Amino acid sequence: MLDYSSIGHTGFAIMALVNFNLDGQGISALRFYLLAYAFASTAAWMLASYFEDVAAAEDIEGYKGLGYKYPFASICFIVVLISLTGIPLTAGFNGKLLAFSAVYGVYKDGHQLPLLLLMVTGAITTVVSLFYYIKIPRNLFLYKTERTGGFAAANRVLLVTIAIIALIVVYFGLFPGFAYKYL
Repeated sequence: MLDYSSIGHTGFAIMALVNFNLDGQGISALRFYLLAYAFASTAAWMLASYFEDVAAAEDIEGYKGLGYKYPFASICFIVVLISLTGIPLTAGFNGKLLAFSAVYGVYKDGHQLPLLLLMVTGAITTVVSLFYYIKIPRNLFLYKTERTGGFAAANRVLLVTIAIIALIVVYFGLFPGFAYKYL
């Protein structure tokens, strides 16, 4: 799932390039989007690795009930997935907002159909991605695991790193001006 997700996020990064040469808005949007995506994606891969290490969860079905066994990591996973989806209060939302704004800035000047289709496609893929990303929290917290053993100890260093990244994702969601201004 995360592999396919990267393809969709590449499309949003390219959206920011539509306004690349006009006033710098496109390049700033691209930088912010790539920063937001890099943090969220890195944390998502770290969490996938974490759950594989501690619970041998190699696919989404393997996450069933792990939200109760590893609540801290599970909540961090949800924050990261919210950012990857582009839901407000996360860096991913602001990154996608800036990418859409860059395209809209060019669209409003010429009302070109391909730009409108680009924005519509971006909106549709965001909604579709939500249906895929929601499977992880659903399995973490809404289903119970049938396993009673075979769980490994948590890697504290990895958890602290993931927590820091999750906090950065939320910080850039609440205060995007800091990252946007200095990029």
